[in-house]
Parts: sequence; structure tokens; C-alpha cells
Amino acid sequence: MATKYDPQSYRVYLRNSISSKTKHILVEGRDDKYLIDKLCKDFLTENNQSQNFEVLVDSAESLIQVQGDELQLLSNNREKVEFIANSVYGQPYADGFVGFIDRELHKFKWDCDVDSELQDLVESHEIIKRLVRSRGHSIENYIFDLSILYEVLESLSTTVYANQAIELFKESFQHTLRIACSIGLAATKAQVLSKISSTIEYKLLEITSTREITFNLDNWIEELLKRQISASQAQDIRLHYATYNDQVSRASISLVRWICHGHIGYDFLRALYERCVFDSCPIVQDKTKEVSGISWVAKEKLLSCFINSWIKKSLQEQYEYPIAIFELLKITS
Repeated sequence: MATKYDPQSYRVYLRNSISSKTKHILVEGRDDKYLIDKLCKDFLTENNQSQNFEVLVDSAESLIQVQGDELQLLSNNREKVEFIANSVYGQPYADGFVGFIDRELHKFKWDCDVDSELQDLVESHEIIKRLVRSRGHSIENYIFDLSILYEVLESLSTTVYANQAIELFKESFQHTLRIACSIGLAATKAQVLSKISSTIEYKLLEITSTREITFNLDNWIEELLKRQISASQAQDIRLHYATYNDQVSRASISLVRWICHGHIGYDFLRALYERCVFDSCPIVQDKTKEVSGISWVAKEKLLSCFINSWIKKSLQEQYEYPIAIFELLKITS
């Protein structure tokens, strides 16, 4: 079991651990740790630095415990990472430390009560002293690229209708990502994000004869009402969704990719592929069985496969990735 540190003792741990060949990255949670740890190992190997440096990736979720007055100030893992990064800045060992956090909606113009158009005010990874923010909302946004998704779905699918399903997925990808973006923004604006986890399934999506994607908002809201959202919150979701649909339809697909809520976008794209498999199977009684050809893959395992594909393509083909982490740690090719 990992040692628990409060912020002060964690800084002592960093001071004693960081050296010319040992660096530390502090991230928010488990998925972030997997991604950054894998990225570091592959980056060091790709740049022939694997024997020269050791990069330890720590998770605020599992390492940093907060008590007393700090508990009110540091209520989530992102705030813990920000706090540590700010307190480390200026210390003699600071060059061996970087914090990495989800951007969420930081420096996006997205509030429909204020902004008539969606806008990204940064359009890159933001660096604040010893802290790096993700390029988009969260780590899932890095995989919202058709070539990454295509490669993994092709390798994991066991259904005999995989080729037809993947072609259908390609045609429907952008439209579905726009729906996911609108839903995520509407849920954020209505303050119901905590109530919509794991509510997106393929039965809510329909692919029309003209290859358009429709989302059954009414059925989805019925499910949310069972999760005890209020009638007024349901009405807010409807109104905000209509507004954001309009804004998202006018935004570039690049902006949509980065501003889309990461978890919701991932859930929608997984559901889309299941819908594509379902629709590609011509035998009615076999449709559900064929969908199980991808749905059997655990959500976390599938995400790991997507992440591995993204890292490989990023290091080989220069897809966007947080290279600023390595620059701050003075690890270069």
C-alpha cells in the first residue's frame, strides 16, 4: 500500500527523492497516472534516455492526504496538484518536479448566458510555473481522433461485421462527438454532471437512412429523473442542450474535440460503435450477441488501449501531446 503524505511531508519526500537522474510528476488520479507513466517510459525509450533518467509518476488520489483546515482548501485532486506545484515553485529541487492536471473548461468560452460562440482562449497546453494543463478537457480528449479509434476498434472487434461497423463509425464520428459535446456542456451548465455518469448507451443513439445520428434526449432524461434530478433540472438540460447544439454546430471539429467533456465523449463514442455493430448485423436475433463482441471489453481496458495507440502515434507522428512536461524536466532528445 502506497505511503500517504500530507502536502508538507510530500514536499519533504520530493526534496529527498529528486536528483539529477530522478524526476517526479504529480497527476490527479489513476487514469492520469497510467497515461503519463506510459508516455514517460515510451518517450525516454524513443529518445534513448531510458538509462539516464528515472521519472516517477505520483497520484494525488493515492498519495496526498489532506486534513484539518487544508481539507476545505483542497477539496479535490486537481486542487491538491495545483497546491503542490505552486508550493514547490522556487524551491531548489523545483526543476525535478512537474504537476499535470485536467484543463476541464479552464480558458474556454462556453457559458451560454455570456458567450454566443464557443472559443478556446489557449489552443495549446498551458504552462503555469511547474504546472501543465491538458490540451483539452481531460485525458480522454487526446484519443478523440478517428485514426486512433479506428486502429483499436479494428484490433479488438470480434464480430464478423466489424468492417461494416467501422466504416459506419467513421461516417458518424464527427456528428456523434458534437452531440456528446452539447450534452456535456448542457449537463455542466445545469449542474447535473454527477448524475449522468454511465447513462449513455447505444440504445439512445439512432443512425438514420441518411447516416445522420439522432440522440433520444427524452429517454435519456427519463433515466436521469430516476436518478433523482429535479423537474427543473430536466427542463434546464433541455433548454441548454438546444442552445449548445446550435453553438456546437457552428464550431470547428477541432474546438469540439478539445472542449467536449472527456468522460461523456468517451461514453458516446463507445456507444456509437456498439450502435454501428448492432445496425450492421442483418440478422435481428443476433444483433445483441454481436454487440457483445465489443461491449465485453471493460471500459478501463478499452481506454488503456486507446491511450497506448495515441502515445505510439504521438511519439512517431507528432500528434499533439504534453511535451512541455519533458521540457520542464529538462529531458530532451
